[in-house]
Parts: sequence; structure tokens; C-alpha cells
Amino acid sequence: MGAVFQIRREQARPAAEPEDRLEARVRHQHPPGRGREGDPCARRARPEAREGPRAALRSGDREDLRTSGRSHPARPADEVAPRTAPARLRREYAPLLLRPEGSRGVERRTPTRPSRRAHRRGGPHRTPPRRPVLVLERPPDVASEGGRIRGSRRRHLHGRRPAPLRPRANRLSDEASRGSSYFRPPADAPRGRITRVLAVGGTGRIGRVSSKLLARREIVSEICIAGRDLGLAARTAGEIGSKASALELDATDEEHLASAARGYDLIVSTAGPDFRVALPVAKAAVAAGVHLCDIAADGPALQKVLALDARAKQANVSIVTGIGHVPGISNLLMQYAANQLDKATDLQLCMWWDLSRDRAALFGNPEDMKRTGRINASWQQVLAWVSGRIRTYRGGRLVAVDPFENPHEVRLPGGAAVTAIPIGSTEPLTLPRRNRGLKSVSVLMAILPRQLNDLLRERAREIAGGQSDPAKATVALLDAIAADPDRWLKGPVRAPSDFGMMASANGIKDRRKVRTSCWPAGPWESTVGPLTVAALRILHGKVRDRGVLPPEAAFEPLRFLEEAARAGPGRPGPGRLLNESREPLK
Repeated sequence: MGAVFQIRREQARPAAEPEDRLEARVRHQHPPGRGREGDPCARRARPEAREGPRAALRSGDREDLRTSGRSHPARPADEVAPRTAPARLRREYAPLLLRPEGSRGVERRTPTRPSRRAHRRGGPHRTPPRRPVLVLERPPDVASEGGRIRGSRRRHLHGRRPAPLRPRANRLSDEASRGSSYFRPPADAPRGRITRVLAVGGTGRIGRVSSKLLARREIVSEICIAGRDLGLAARTAGEIGSKASALELDATDEEHLASAARGYDLIVSTAGPDFRVALPVAKAAVAAGVHLCDIAADGPALQKVLALDARAKQANVSIVTGIGHVPGISNLLMQYAANQLDKATDLQLCMWWDLSRDRAALFGNPEDMKRTGRINASWQQVLAWVSGRIRTYRGGRLVAVDPFENPHEVRLPGGAAVTAIPIGSTEPLTLPRRNRGLKSVSVLMAILPRQLNDLLRERAREIAGGQSDPAKATVALLDAIAADPDRWLKGPVRAPSDFGMMASANGIKDRRKVRTSCWPAGPWESTVGPLTVAALRILHGKVRDRGVLPPEAAFEPLRFLEEAARAGPGRPGPGRLLNESREPLK
């Protein structure tokens, strides 16, 4: 929204010259540099000068642009303002100030070639000739948050200067061109902070809740719910309100996703299953130049995403990956435990799931899954975690192990003990990169009641042998549980019920070998809380590092966990956020 004034050469000032016309003429006659403003080419004879200041260049004139010093070819027809702009435009619409790019009048683009030597005639040119443009500048108090966030990317793409507005936004409105005394912005123009969020997988259980939480924040002006089912996306958008819109999108279609994401400030991905979705979403974010946070939990997929680190840095993009429950809270608990030691050598996280009969709603309805084709992505990922040989960190390197052949007995707070197996989550791949000197990193999972592990092993073997895939195995597992719940869901569960994970670190503290452990002090764990806080921190510009960032590389553990606990569905009680223990080791 704004105007591009036509700059005309005049020999003498008329008797009553409008204020804006005078300013344009003065800038035109005084070139930039050495404290002066204006057009660097105003005093040169131009072949098209007799035809008007914005006459189209002839083909011969365009060839001379590289050597004549001129830096602005003719504007397209749709960017040319009427000859008589309203004289009181500046005075009566003060919040929007019209200034030339860079705030120093019409000026020449800075060349990007390494030396001052002119290009040889006919040689290759590193940068095409650029024209100076008039851009709208807003005072700091009305500057958009989205513009501030995208500022670094603009500088990267446009030579450290603000990107020009689109051509149609550089024209005066029809009302202004008819001589109106003030500039009236469109009625639906957003005001205040402006950030746009693309919620990929926003129709799912986690995505729907996260999108609603983000839409309540003032910093989010628009959130687009993207999913494979347009009808479901539209219903979700309707639940959120006026900030939301809907888009039909397959998260595995990298090209379509990259095209749709351009113009957004952040992609929040909760689509699944992770082993199929994480990589194409990350590639699309890099291609579109848009920040990303996701809840991806698949180890093999993360290894491919980590390979995008250099490309993400080059695109000036932050990809905060695996910021949910496990991984996510798990990474930060393990990092917090390691931080309590002078030197950590071994990290371990144990999580337990109580899937007894009173919690059967966690499984989902297998009949609905068959009818709709929407298979529970969380269960697909659990089966992928334990299928075949998974990678964990032992002896200072990554090794492949069979989960069911490597059970661990873990003693929990309160004295209970569970049998847990290693899983193919992402923590063993990322924590050793930040904590040098670690000998082992493992993530263990215990499913309760214990007999469910037999059913899980059977389905995992089918996937590893190629007789099934995670989607079919998930439906088969849930069908078996629904057919005989007394067999699979009955039994004693001796594990804490108000929290579900514990992190431990072995190492040296005050020259003594010790083990320090920490766990949530209440039922505040969630996937939604960490994801929402990470998204808001990116939108506020608090994540300054670029590249692929696991949770422990992007956030300070304790402070982030406090925010995540408040943002999630379960509220932390008064007192401590975490409980801790320390015991000596022999």
C-alpha cells in the first residue's frame, strides 16, 4: 500500500508548486553520496528524456545499462503512478512514510563483485542491473513483527536491504489517483503485528490443539490448517475462528508444500507418520526459506534431516526438529541431568506407558481407522521404533541392536521397577553432538501391562520381515486388543501415574562418581506444550541460530520446560518443576 511518485526534470519552479512535487524535484537533481540525495543520472543526457521520466527503454538503451552507470530501467506500466499525486498525502497519513530504498533517496545498487574493476566488455555479470524503488517504511511502533522476523532473510536475498514491495502494492489507489486528499488503506488490511503460520497436519489430534493455542496469541495474525482432507481442515479452521483458513495438502508432496509455504513465517508440522513425513517437510521448508518446528521422532529420518544443516544455514532458516514429548521434553531432561555434573559419561531416559483398561481411549478405534484410512500415526511410530535393528549410542559410537534382545531393568522413583527396551528415537543421534565425552546415550520404553510387549514384539517382527508395514501392523495390534481386552489390558501396574519419564546421567561431580536423576514433579508433560512454546519463540525471533537444531541445541532446558509446562494442557502445581536425586557410584 503506497505510492511511487513520478520524478520529473524541470528547469524552474512554478509559482505554486506542491510540497511533494518540490521534494521529488530536489531529490532528482541532487545525486546520492557525500550527504546529498537525488537521482545519480539526473544530470546526464538520456535518449528517452524527451519522452518522459518513465519512458520505456529501447533495446539499445538496455545494453548501455551495464556501462553507463544507470541503475534503474523503466518501471513496468503497472508501477507507474498518475502524474498528479495528492499533495497532502504525507501530512495526512503520517504513519506510512514514503522514502526511497535505503532511506537515502534514489540510489544505485551496491555491486557484489569482489573488486572495483569494471566488468570486461561482453564478460559474465554477477548481478543483473537493478533499479532503485520506493518502498514503504513504517515507524518502529507500527512495524510488523513478521517483517522483523523476515528481515534477516531479506538482507540475505536482497543485498542487505529491505525487499521491494510487489508492483501492485506500489501504486496509488484509484481513490487517491482521482485527487482525494488522503490515503485510505483497504478495510481488510491487517494491523499491528503480522505473522503467518502454516500448520501441516493441523487436522490431527496434536495439530488441532496446537493450532488453537497459537491462534489465541496476538503475534499470530493468520494460521492455515493444511491436511489431506479439505473438509476436515475447513471444520478445524471453523473451530479456531477468523484467523484460520484451510488448505488441502499432502505433507509428502515436497514441491507442493514448498510452493504453499512461501509467504509464511513458520511451518508447524504435526503430520505423520514421522518416518514418511519428516524429510519432505524439512526439504520444503528450506526450499521456501521458511522456519520450521516439528515433532518428528524417527531416528533414521532425522539422520537425513541433519544432512540438510548446511542448506538450511545458507537459506537462513531454523529447523527445530523433534520438539514434542519424546523426543523433546526427553532431550531437555537428559541435557539438564548432564548439566548437573562436571563431566557426564552416560545418559539414559526411561519412559513408561500405562495402557491399562481405564486408559483404552489412548488406542483409538480400529474400525474408524479402517473406514477413514487415518491410521494412528503415534502407534505407527512406536512400531517403527522397535522393528528390526535400531541404532543407539554405546561405547562412544552408534551401534545397531535388537530391542527385544536388550531389555533393561529400571528402578523408578518410589521404588517400583519396570522392564524397558531400547527404541529408535532421535536422542542418541543428537545428544553426543553437543556433549563431548559421552560413552552411551539410550532411550528406553516400558509398556504396561507387561503382556502387551508380547503383542508388540509379534507385530514388530512382521514389519521387520516384510510381511506387514507400520500402518497394517497398527490396525492388527489394535484389533487384537479390542477383541480380547481382558487378556491384554488386565494386570498390576506398579509405576508412577502422575508422570511418565525419568532422565539419569552418570559422571563426575566434585571428583566423585555419581548418578543424578530428574523427573517431572507433576502431570505437566505433553507434546503440545513444547511445540507451542518453540513456535512462539521462533515467531518472536528468540531462536537466532540457523540450521537443523535439536531441542538441546536450541533451548536452555529449565527455562524452556517451565514455559512448556504452562502452555500444555496439564498445569504444574506450586513448588518445583522437577524432582531430583543424586547417589554415589562405585
